[in-house]
Amino acid sequence: MEKILLQGEISRNTQKRKENQKSGKRSVPLIKPWSSHEIWSFLQEWEFLEHEVYFGVKNNLVISRAISQRLHQRGIKKSWKKCSHMLTSLEDLYWTMREANKRPRSEPLPYPYGEALHRILGHTQKDIDL
Repeated sequence: MEKILLQGEISRNTQKRKENQKSGKRSVPLIKPWSSHEIWSFLQEWEFLEHEVYFGVKNNLVISRAISQRLHQRGIKKSWKKCSHMLTSLEDLYWTMREANKRPRSEPLPYPYGEALHRILGHTQKDIDL
């Protein structure tokens, strides 16, 4: 009896999947990447919050939530989780490139959003060096 129920469930799920494929619906939601405009807006909000509101606060969760709210005011719908992920990714990029550029070479390696990231995170390097 259990096998019959399971087979019935499987066939219903298979049929739903086929119907979704025919109608063009995706069973997995599409994750939209951040546009350049959205990233620049994110950086502007982060810089404002870092210097004006949360100077010295190391809690990325608080900052991510505030950035998400400010982006919503600009009409950019990003969850605090997406903002948290972006914040962490940009911090990683900044510190990785900063280390790479300490190595001797003819000129520093360029990286996207480098100047904005340095304005936001550059002051934290002084705290680490002390």
